[in-house]
Amino acid sequence: MLKSLYKEAIEKKEYIKEKIGDISGKDIDVEDKWVNKPLNNNIKEFKISAGDGSIHKRNLLGFVFYAIAIESLIYDSGSLNKLEHSKVDIMGKSNKSSDRLRSYMEIYEIKNANKTINDFNPDYYLFDGSIFGHLIRPIPMENDIPKNERIKLINLCKKFLDTGVKVNIQSNYLKKNFEEELEEYKKYKPLFYLEYIEKLINLVNLLKNKEKIIAISKTSSSTDCFNEKFPDLAIFNRFTKKTGYSLPRYVEVSHSIKHDFPVEGDFFRKLIFTIFYIRLEDNKNILKVELPYQADDNDINQVIDVLVKYSTEGYPYLLKKAHNDVVIKKKDMDHIIQIVGIYEKSGREMLN
Repeated sequence: MLKSLYKEAIEKKEYIKEKIGDISGKDIDVEDKWVNKPLNNNIKEFKISAGDGSIHKRNLLGFVFYAIAIESLIYDSGSLNKLEHSKVDIMGKSNKSSDRLRSYMEIYEIKNANKTINDFNPDYYLFDGSIFGHLIRPIPMENDIPKNERIKLINLCKKFLDTGVKVNIQSNYLKKNFEEELEEYKKYKPLFYLEYIEKLINLVNLLKNKEKIIAISKTSSSTDCFNEKFPDLAIFNRFTKKTGYSLPRYVEVSHSIKHDFPVEGDFFRKLIFTIFYIRLEDNKNILKVELPYQADDNDINQVIDVLVKYSTEGYPYLLKKAHNDVVIKKKDMDHIIQIVGIYEKSGREMLN
């Protein structure tokens, strides 16, 4: 590392601390939003499932080589089953490559969740991350494709976008089925937009089982509870230490998301999310919980009981195991590339 970088860090230390602000120096009252409560796991057994995904890419001179791994785990009366999916492929290099690969992984995670619910019928499925976040993000390529062309694209693919159609766990099915027809739209580079639609359709299928879904986030930038520059999760983490949970908030999609959905807009706009924060063990990190329906007190209390019963060290065990199972490390990627037999250079060899 350059000496000048160390020097810059030392010189900017106080400036950056002041710019960020110090949450420990603020006096924020959380008592009216937080319930301190001992949590126990003396409840009946449930069939619980959870899923996670991982992606690793390697930028080579001519293309991007990537690997995706997805796993859902199903725990039922002492037995553990799993449903996994992996993909290894290449993609052309562009400034959208990283975003598209992230979208691929999200599609696979949602499809694997759908298949798990359909095949195993769990009482609850623990979804890694925010479902609301999938809906609130800007629509990719929307402003790059004229509206009339977007309508044509959707109509062209509508038989595959019918929510009644069961789509296998694969990607690029739109491209594979309509490669010739899509040729005239090539200048708009529509695949990222169509992949977003594919994700929405699969979300609809997932949310048909919305009362089975518990979405868990370890991080969140939401500031809706306190309207501070610090995230609500960070504030609850700082000003509470014991087990407990925050009072729930109800978020209506129709009031919170202003953009139009290219498909299934009526379905999404009717959704109401129940959101709260929870600490499952004393002094462990706060988690954010999303339930994609308007949950009453009984619903929330049962979800809390389930999370406590099936967690270790303050985090749901199945989510932790799924994460550890699917993570793709650098050495794993090296082995995969050797197996495939790729000898394309990355352009960085001369720096080693």
